[in-house]
Amino acid sequence: MRGCGAHGIAQPGLCINCASLVAARRARVRKVLVLGPLVLLTGGGAAFLLTRPAPPPPPPVVEPADPVEGFQRARLATDPCDAETSMALVDHLVEEQRWPAATAFAKASITRCGVIGRMKWRLAYADQQLHDYTDTERVTGELIAEEPGDSDFWWWRGEALAYHGKADEALADYRQSLALASGAQAGQFAANRFALPAQAARATCEADRAWRYYATVLRGEPSQEMRDEVAANARARTCAAERGTGRETLAAHVTVTLAAGAAGDAGAPGTLDVDERLGTTLISRLFAAKAGLLVPDGPLCQATSRGKVYAGTPARVTLRIGTALARGVDVLVTDDMPGDAGGILGLSFLWHFGFAASGATGAITLAPPDSKPI
Repeated sequence: MRGCGAHGIAQPGLCINCASLVAARRARVRKVLVLGPLVLLTGGGAAFLLTRPAPPPPPPVVEPADPVEGFQRARLATDPCDAETSMALVDHLVEEQRWPAATAFAKASITRCGVIGRMKWRLAYADQQLHDYTDTERVTGELIAEEPGDSDFWWWRGEALAYHGKADEALADYRQSLALASGAQAGQFAANRFALPAQAARATCEADRAWRYYATVLRGEPSQEMRDEVAANARARTCAAERGTGRETLAAHVTVTLAAGAAGDAGAPGTLDVDERLGTTLISRLFAAKAGLLVPDGPLCQATSRGKVYAGTPARVTLRIGTALARGVDVLVTDDMPGDAGGILGLSFLWHFGFAASGATGAITLAPPDSKPI
């Protein structure tokens, strides 16, 4: 028997061991040859799984298109100024409370086609919902210029003015809205907004008079806020000095005495027209100068009488007509009248009294107001 390895003599036990070692080595080689590619394949697969990009995200959910809007916009694509479709679209957007879309469409329509129907009404309303009071003031100012006899336009603008802290202008607009209101339903919006600008303008008794007018003349149901405020003023007697005194019947034109102070005894006489649908009494610049009324610098407020819009600077005066006397009367001193005109007597004087208009003659009867809380 030949030796194994370095052994020089026959050693069967050692040769058996050698054979076992050789067999083991061969088995390991075969295992490497068989498993090596599989290990490489598995390792490569793991590397691929770790490095491949993530699957793409699902596509965003697209809200279903508004079929009504789509139909109307398709019609406008062929005729951009179709009046019926334009109003139908803006009304649809307003109904759906899609305020940004409504304002955007209304502005684009007005720019492209001019004013169609009541497009500005819709724009003003959508502006209000967005609290865009800058644009509300602009749009409602245009509406007032175009149709000054509409009571809604005045309180719409009054709300925007109040939001911007323009208390005197807001009061003038609310007062004008009440003067034009045909009844309680139309007057409630302005009446319910008087408190804050009246307080800011230090004219809380003007709110008291507005609420009494709403309750007694327009036959509206006062809110609890109105009742509380009027009762508080009555208890403190803050407004007693400004309640009208005396009795008179006013014709279409009246002779008044205008005094700058509170006494009402001295002053200049003048002739004023009477218009109960005028919100703030108008005094011409010439009449104010004759009465010695020094008009401070102030904002320009507006009022309307018989279809014309007047602008003037606010002031507070005493007015006497015969035996009827009212102190703390809000007036607008205006340059929008002929030099020989005295002015126009409006609601800001009348509601210092209890008053009623005669349907037959149009004459207005003044009497001291009811002092009971509303």
